[in-house]
Amino acid sequence: MSIIFVSSRAARQVTDAVYPWKRGSIMFTFKGEFFPDPAKASLSEFYEGELAVFLHTLRRNGQLIEQHWNLVEQNGVVKLYCIAPDEDALEPRHYNRYGLEALGGLIQRSLRPPVFRVIGKTLGLSDACACESPSYYVLFSNFVAEYSPVSCGDCNLPVPLYKLPGDSEDEYYALRQWQGEYKACDSLFVLSGVGEGFGYREISEIESPLTKEGLEICREMSQKSKRPFYYFLHRHYVPQESTCPGCGQEWKLDGKLHGIYTFKCDQCRLLSDAP
Repeated sequence: MSIIFVSSRAARQVTDAVYPWKRGSIMFTFKGEFFPDPAKASLSEFYEGELAVFLHTLRRNGQLIEQHWNLVEQNGVVKLYCIAPDEDALEPRHYNRYGLEALGGLIQRSLRPPVFRVIGKTLGLSDACACESPSYYVLFSNFVAEYSPVSCGDCNLPVPLYKLPGDSEDEYYALRQWQGEYKACDSLFVLSGVGEGFGYREISEIESPLTKEGLEICREMSQKSKRPFYYFLHRHYVPQESTCPGCGQEWKLDGKLHGIYTFKCDQCRLLSDAP
């Protein structure tokens, strides 16, 4: 199975020169070209079928940033403009089983394999983790998050899902579902008067259904990665509480971890902040 991937060394050199302090991978904008075979499918059938499946499979694997792509048709060629978390994010070696299957179906309906080219560094978006082997991870999100809900414990940058230890069978369904639920509850807390209390309870209480779901995901991901997974518990209204809500032990740090976390419990694998 083939795919053409054109890297941009110039884009990387400019990035390193302008952002010498960066600790993570810079988000990159790509141009992709797809060549549907009109003898096998109409343009709309190709777009709504094989191409849609392929793109959403990459999105679910963390290789494309959600909602940041545009498609244009020109002279029978479908052109994609999208954002990915690293310069090599769209290379087939990062595909899971579903991505490879989707690519195969796409190529069967195409005149030739798709082509991806790096255009350059994407402005205005967060960097992504570039650590080779993080010592621990954090499950963290909010209502405006567009990236992976997993952060690196060492650099505090989001970890693309395809970089998480696991296997090619995993589409991170539970993880993505939890993030959607967390964003909904956090949105209620921040933006809603009527639903503020419900939203806050879900993101702040150790016994809430949302927190229990997140802690279970952390346990499962920890087993797969062989690394600790911490859960972020947002405690806006009890910032001075010095004991862990899980075990009752002292958990206040001497200073702020990554400038965000004021509390950390290694036994319960919980992190929290203070306004």
